[in-house]
Amino acid sequence: MTTANEYQVGGNHYVSHGLQHWDMVEQHGLGYLEGLATKYLVRVGRKGEGLQDLQKAKHCVIKLTELAIAGKRHPRGFVPGTVMTEFFCVNNIKSGRMMNVLSKLCGGWDIGTLYEVVRLLDEMIDNWETPRHIDNTGQQQPFGYDPYEEGVS
Repeated sequence: MTTANEYQVGGNHYVSHGLQHWDMVEQHGLGYLEGLATKYLVRVGRKGEGLQDLQKAKHCVIKLTELAIAGKRHPRGFVPGTVMTEFFCVNNIKSGRMMNVLSKLCGGWDIGTLYEVVRLLDEMIDNWETPRHIDNTGQQQPFGYDPYEEGVS
């Protein structure tokens, strides 16, 4: 019988080997909102529009912050540094800012930390580069580039 970790419905944008995101979330008792936000962050650039994944992650963190301010939510889990390092490696996460955001969400956060995560996500959103594609000459062009507008045939 095939296990849930041996396949993915609708693509392979999480992981096809090693430490699966949902295993990390469950093993370390993270809450729903931390899990959802980190899910979006791990798949940035791997499924559809990466900018939207950053915006979705920020939306989750804003909700988490609102609940924390109201006293309705506290950190539920903590992911050890060795697990986070493995998680970064397995998911090919090289951005220091992304590692920082994921570490803060998976640690023993407080309201100040959540504000910092939103600030970091805002920076990532503001600095998001337009997706690129390769044109018919093999050159990298901005998303939406139309070679026929430039007279290229």
